[in-house]
Amino acid sequence: MQCFNIWFIFVVTIALFPAVMADVKVYSENGIYSFVIPEKLFTPVTTYFFFNLFAFFGSFLANFVHWPQPKWLVMPVIIQVAFIPLMLICNFRSAHRTWKILIYNTWVYIALAISMSLCSGYFSALALMYAPKEVEASKSTVAGMIAAFFLMFGVICGTLLTFVILWFIDSVGPLQPTKL
Repeated sequence: MQCFNIWFIFVVTIALFPAVMADVKVYSENGIYSFVIPEKLFTPVTTYFFFNLFAFFGSFLANFVHWPQPKWLVMPVIIQVAFIPLMLICNFRSAHRTWKILIYNTWVYIALAISMSLCSGYFSALALMYAPKEVEASKSTVAGMIAAFFLMFGVICGTLLTFVILWFIDSVGPLQPTKL
């Protein structure tokens, strides 16, 4: 079960980070940038710095808090899929999208990004810790290698899902993109 958890966490995480998160922009009604983070630093800070910082905090927290138990970890892991539609209704690919933007508030996007990063770090660390413990001690090394395989497989699947997400946002919706 932990292999599924590891795979699924990384599918969701890589589907959103960095491609989707790096293309979310600050919404401005009057066209004047007025957010607290300087415009040149918005993407580096909100995408790369925040993701890595809060994924680290999540991983670090897993050293002290082991909740949920291994058999129940799948529940919050599956719930993480909700981050995909939530991020996609933010101000993502505003010029190319064919779907309506529903979340214009940049602070809501930042809260979602931080939550996704914390959850990704925390639940992936838990699943990677639990995996070798679910087999006999003599097989824990092999279980760790299998867990690493599913991590990489999740990264590959998440990368491929990014292309599906971009196609879906740019081509399937009822609206016409403002830029072609």
